Amino acid sequence: MSGTLEKAEEKGTEVQPKESESRGSHLLQAIVTSVSIGVAALYTVGMMVTNEYLFTIGYSDFNLIRPKCIITGTWAILVMISCSGPALSLDRFKDGKITRKTLGIEFLAGYLVAVALGLIFSSVLVSHWSTRVFVGFLLVPVALAIVPLLYFSVVLTLYRDQQPKPSYMRHIPVLAFMLISPLIATVLIAFFIYPQVHSVLGGGRPLPAKLVLNDEGVKVWKQLSGSTLKGHDSVAADLDILYENESHIIVRLKHPSADTGSIAILDKKVILAVLPGPYSM
Repeated sequence: MSGTLEKAEEKGTEVQPKESESRGSHLLQAIVTSVSIGVAALYTVGMMVTNEYLFTIGYSDFNLIRPKCIITGTWAILVMISCSGPALSLDRFKDGKITRKTLGIEFLAGYLVAVALGLIFSSVLVSHWSTRVFVGFLLVPVALAIVPLLYFSVVLTLYRDQQPKPSYMRHIPVLAFMLISPLIATVLIAFFIYPQVHSVLGGGRPLPAKLVLNDEGVKVWKQLSGSTLKGHDSVAADLDILYENESHIIVRLKHPSADTGSIAILDKKVILAVLPGPYSM
């Protein structure tokens, strides 16, 4: 009997470490999966915002290896979260937590709080304020609320007497439809806010610079600007860098030619060096 008990105890002590190791591996796997999904979501949003901005200047860049997109996606999602007050008010109304009489007041309060939080948060991102940035923070809360507003309007009509109203979280097609609001918000962020965010933070704020060009680049520059380089024959000035990747640099000419326009996409093969200039405040 004593020998049997000793064997049972030994087996028990062997099982416990195995169970703890299994739980630890499952927990680690869950953490890795969650982090991977989160990073993928940040990267996707960042790439969307970046390319929506590039679309406005006639370019696109879907290179899969752009870590800066994670930074862009991080602050873009934080901006959307800070501007989600009106959408949360509509959700509270759907769940019956507020009445129809108080919906207008709470919606307006949520909108004002969203704009205030957005402006406070953006002070870290945007050092040069403009009317365009302010308009962006006025429109993003509306964009995040417009699709839920349409949905709740339909639900109120179809389920007028049912309390609480059916949750959209139960229906994948409806939940997918709700993603239109964040998509609209990314377009607004790309158009109004992204161009004023410093490139170090994953934004597209123009960088004043000079380009040192090779012989081929000098010829290209003459065609683009309509003028011959003077003084330093290979240095092109009076331009802002709007975007840069591994193969191209997109610049905006301060004195463009009437034939070529103000935006130029230069191959890095014609550029020997980039001389960044100070930001103008």
